[in-house]
Amino acid sequence: MRHRVSILRRDNGKNDLGQVTSDFEVVAGDIPARVAELNGRELERARQLVAEATYIVELRCSSVVVSPKDRLQYGSIVMAIGAATKDEVSMMQTLTCYEVKR
Repeated sequence: MRHRVSILRRDNGKNDLGQVTSDFEVVAGDIPARVAELNGRELERARQLVAEATYIVELRCSSVVVSPKDRLQYGSIVMAIGAATKDEVSMMQTLTCYEVKR
């Protein structure tokens, strides 16, 4: 786990005018992860789950539960989570992600 990611979660707050805003805020930062850009057979297999899949991210299961509603930030790249699977034996969570614009 040589990469570091941050988990972003939608925060439905209100601005000064009382309008609902929908921004993403960091819930947990500096989480050890393995981030890999998909290619070849891995890419085709991942696209069976998520059509736009471009990254696979592996995290150790922690106290923060990650769901497809969340986003990940890896450096300057922000990724939406298309699918999340959890392996109870190895205590790893595998996330199939695609890059989104901020």
